[in-house]
Amino acid sequence: MQKTSRSRFLILALLAFLPTFLKRPCYRLFFGYRIGKRVSIGISIIDAGTCEIDDDVTIGHFNVVTRVGKFVVRDHTRIGHLNIIRGGDEVSLGRYSEIMRLNEINSIPEPDAVNQLDPRFTLGDGSIVTTGHKIDFTDRVQIGRRVILGGRNSSLWTHNRQRTLPITIGELVYIGSEIR
Repeated sequence: MQKTSRSRFLILALLAFLPTFLKRPCYRLFFGYRIGKRVSIGISIIDAGTCEIDDDVTIGHFNVVTRVGKFVVRDHTRIGHLNIIRGGDEVSLGRYSEIMRLNEINSIPEPDAVNQLDPRFTLGDGSIVTTGHKIDFTDRVQIGRRVILGGRNSSLWTHNRQRTLPITIGELVYIGSEIR
């Protein structure tokens, strides 16, 4: 997970207020991000070591993506409003997937774990994370294709105080509200 300098974060925060047609070339030119055609980015901060956003992606307002090593968003993906995606080596959102609103997807920076870590979050093609969920990916979290993490306020944790284990959710699964 990369550490962000204050000046870089300030520039990214200022870029967030530009209209999308100006924001896309600035991200490409100043940060080397790969951004496809017909991408709409609201007032949101995207801070990643490398960033690939494919065609026809929509990112709503007041999202924060920070300290992510590699941020990959495949075509026709939607990120709603007020989401936080923080840390980890890689965050990958599959084709036609959706993260709706008020979700926290987080990896602990420099955890005190005794085992090997693989801080990656993968949301499969056509999967959806609805509202108010907390997902910890200090170790790997893989959500398969066409999964619905529905309802509200579920928590997925990959760690306890010193040990982590990955979470894998298969394909074509529905998970309801407030699971722990």
